[in-house]
Amino acid sequence: MHGRARTQAVAREPHAEEGASPLVQQGGSGGGAVGLERLDHVRRRVASLRQRGAELGVRSLGARRRRDPDGELARAVERVLEHGERLEHRVVELVQRPASDLLEPRQRGSEPAPQPRKGACVPIPTAGVGALLHPGPIITGNLIASVARVSVRTIRTPAEFEERLRSFLVDRMEESRAVRVGEKEVSEQAAIFERYRDLFSREQLDALQEAEDATDAAGERERIFRLRKTCEGGIVSEQLVEQQDALENAELAIRIDFRGEELPLRSAQAQLALLPAYGDREELGDLAGDASATLNGERLVLLRAGEELSADLSGIEDPVARSEDEKGISLRDLERALAAASAGLDERFGELRQRWFDRLLGPERDDRPRQYHMAYVRRLSPLESTYTKERATEICLDTLRELGFDLATLPNIRQDLEDRPQKSPRACVIPADPPAVVHLITRAQGGLHDYQAFLHEAGHALHFAGVDASLPYAFRLLSRDHALTEIYSYICEKVTGEPGWHERYFGLSEEQARENAEAVAFLEALLYRRYVAKLQYELDFWSRFSTDGGKPEGYAERLGAATGVVYRSDNYLADMDSGFYSADYLRAWIRSAQLRAYLVAEVGDDWWRSPRTGEYLRGLFAEGTRPSSEEIAARIGYDPLDTRPLLAELGA
Repeated sequence: MHGRARTQAVAREPHAEEGASPLVQQGGSGGGAVGLERLDHVRRRVASLRQRGAELGVRSLGARRRRDPDGELARAVERVLEHGERLEHRVVELVQRPASDLLEPRQRGSEPAPQPRKGACVPIPTAGVGALLHPGPIITGNLIASVARVSVRTIRTPAEFEERLRSFLVDRMEESRAVRVGEKEVSEQAAIFERYRDLFSREQLDALQEAEDATDAAGERERIFRLRKTCEGGIVSEQLVEQQDALENAELAIRIDFRGEELPLRSAQAQLALLPAYGDREELGDLAGDASATLNGERLVLLRAGEELSADLSGIEDPVARSEDEKGISLRDLERALAAASAGLDERFGELRQRWFDRLLGPERDDRPRQYHMAYVRRLSPLESTYTKERATEICLDTLRELGFDLATLPNIRQDLEDRPQKSPRACVIPADPPAVVHLITRAQGGLHDYQAFLHEAGHALHFAGVDASLPYAFRLLSRDHALTEIYSYICEKVTGEPGWHERYFGLSEEQARENAEAVAFLEALLYRRYVAKLQYELDFWSRFSTDGGKPEGYAERLGAATGVVYRSDNYLADMDSGFYSADYLRAWIRSAQLRAYLVAEVGDDWWRSPRTGEYLRGLFAEGTRPSSEEIAARIGYDPLDTRPLLAELGA
């Protein structure tokens, strides 16, 4: 091991030690919108909507899909239309304001609401649940007929819906950006939904389904499918948005007292990567973990509410089957292939784990360290004097220039590299309006992970900024899942696994460079095994969700057995990503290893510094989100589940 100090880097994939998903895509998810923060992963019915209506503010819908429990008011409205002016592209929706609207969003029963600091009222659930507890336009059991009102909602053609959706997602992503980077302490997503309250409706969803069924052109069917799934996710998010804001604000409001200093929760999580003393990380980790777990009640209510709505809207009650339908793959087949590869790493990982945990955590470490130390491990903190915070941007930009990408000359990629107290410690990309506006956000803290996070997110940014502007919006941003864009982030990050890169930029000897590249391979093996176990847990979780309502059993056990790290069982919701995002990461792990092997064969061992690599990637970026990850595998001559290149990379 060769290095000389300590500090931390930002994590780029969603896991419990570091927070929410990196590629922030507000709006829909799963079935079509890399955009709406959907609850598609929140699957399966737990109780009927009527049973939970008073708790969640969610009411079951009648056969005519009216938000009117008995249909009397809706039928009265219909009679007016029948005898009056016909509206060909409009529908009448009755909106009744519930008595519960008089309550604050988080006043549920006897559970006290967190007191926001300076009015902060935002919480993006780090589990990936894009929901809220007290939906504005939803009706509960207590109706006040005297405040009922009739509103007219436009039904749009697919092209009209697509254009209006673009405006909505731009506004929503810019709001997410402002909160994520610490420019705002209050999330106001609910206000955005109110401005676009004419966009998402059951009637619009039906119209998109009819348009999808009516076309025979495969490309057009796929485009409308993505719009329809985004609309579906939008209905879920709209009905839960106030509670989502409340949860995110609660998270932002949490303060932790550590050694006489008051820290925001996100700052405390970031500090876990920086503290050099093993005992200090244990103490702060306990405090941060306890604080985060106080939100589990809200997270679970949102999870259940989103699952109920998603099952109702999609017509597919089984959450695993629903995700498979959206992704177009078998999650069970994927899990079997991944598990076999993980087992193939057992011996190699055991060797690497022992060697690198000893070097990174020191002699005082526990045989099975707790999860609190993983951010410190991931930034390779003892090597921070080699991989300094100050040089990270310069070296990463030069690395990308070698591939033919000059970020400094790309005004559509807007970099935010500043450090702010409320800025999330997670690096991310927010493709607000690709290819014109793409935000690349990092929070450098020193260590190799700064370089990895920058290059990983640069892969996302280059993808969205390189999209052909003439493509329909649905193929510039919306996708069935995140597996495609993660290929491009991973292939850029893989440069840091090349010994030659460490020699070239950090003046290391050939032996030192190989040793530090081995550390990168260890971290990849650790994360890969963690994510395989995470996918296995999530498959178990959703398979039994209809019977147990969402329990942590198996979470700590599976992840601990795979990694040799002790995980808190009450972290299971904070570590729950939407739409089986874990499966998307794992598919990208396989695919990026296949792509690297392809580039080595076509370009050579110096693929990581060749403009020919950039030229090939640029062609892929131009296609936007249209192809699937599996299509990319076929193009480069691999079976989608061929893990041999990945195992070779990891040294098995």
